[in-house]
Amino acid sequence: MRVNRAARILHVISQRPDYTGSGIYLQAILKEAARHGYDNALVAATQSGCPAVFPAVSEELCHLLSFNNETHPGAIVGMSDVMPYPSRKFRDLDTVEINRYLGIFADLLSRAVSAHNPDIIHSHHLWLLSSIIKKLFPDIPLITSCHGSDIRQFNLCAHLRNQVREGCSRIDRVLALSTEQKQEIITCYRLPGNKIDVTGAGYDQDIFYRRSNVEKPDKRTILYAGKLSRAKGVPWLLKALSEIDPCRYHLHLVGGGSGVEFEECRAAAAALSSSCSLHGMLSQHQLASLMRSSALFILPSLHEGLPLVVLEALACGCTVIATDLPGTREIQKQLRTSQLHLVDRPTIVDTAATILADEKPFTASLKRSIEHILSQDTTDTVKQNELSYFSWDSVFRRVEESWFKVLN
Repeated sequence: MRVNRAARILHVISQRPDYTGSGIYLQAILKEAARHGYDNALVAATQSGCPAVFPAVSEELCHLLSFNNETHPGAIVGMSDVMPYPSRKFRDLDTVEINRYLGIFADLLSRAVSAHNPDIIHSHHLWLLSSIIKKLFPDIPLITSCHGSDIRQFNLCAHLRNQVREGCSRIDRVLALSTEQKQEIITCYRLPGNKIDVTGAGYDQDIFYRRSNVEKPDKRTILYAGKLSRAKGVPWLLKALSEIDPCRYHLHLVGGGSGVEFEECRAAAAALSSSCSLHGMLSQHQLASLMRSSALFILPSLHEGLPLVVLEALACGCTVIATDLPGTREIQKQLRTSQLHLVDRPTIVDTAATILADEKPFTASLKRSIEHILSQDTTDTVKQNELSYFSWDSVFRRVEESWFKVLN
């Protein structure tokens, strides 16, 4: 089924769209939409001195709210409490600051809608920005993608829940990453299940793929990629590795961050000495190359939607250890592969500060899984055709079906 003409889609995100999982998701949808003949425009955040380039959207169709300057002196307000660039936390903003934040985005949205007259607005995150869009433009269909970090903010910021829930109740359709996340959305936001479509998320097959030759990577090579923070489980990964003979592994730690947690992770990585290489932020192509030369990828995250980086690692031939979360279970359910090993998620007693009830079992589980895989000669790998459900082409087809529902 096709619409009679190329629909105009206004994509909206309150973050930098060139970082984090939601940014990668957005860029992939922009690329696929352009490839299928849709007209894209974009509203997003950026920072002064950080130029942003979006291949699927021309410069005149990008409406960027620049933070960290004389007009908007504060940093971007992060959907996660630790972002890979300087950021502020929603829970630290008072009512005046929240209203000002929403006001400047509302002005930008109004200019974008006037300029492009979109057929659909596709926003990202079931959070504050999405909650005001339908109030501003009641006659334009609104679809919102949930990414998981929005549910975490919903749980962290009790003082904003009613405002978010009331505004998000007007959204025409919501896109969930997994069936379990759909249930979380129903519970938290009190939305009817028939308004929520499970579309998942994907990986770029042109970037992430296995080596063409039969040479295997050194089985001692371990890779982590993501923010260096407690929420991503990095401190417990580094603690587990510190208890393993350093001759048995070499860790490549990829990612950025900011603040105290970032510095603590860097210090713990430095303590591993020559058995750890700290890379900082890498491009998608650089990360894919490192994945192809790594035997084991580890994502000990405590909060995720559907982690794209796990799909990318599997596509590159890595064995993967990940925390048992709704998103990783969704991947396991679709692939049914022995290449993905899940460890139990620990009990968290303080979500805001990521304090665990007992750190020892989580560290021990990670250590046990790592040692087990290091001792194995793993031959099972996921073939690219088995990952087709998670290709961006397949994900976009499911997103497009949701667009059709509101266009028709």
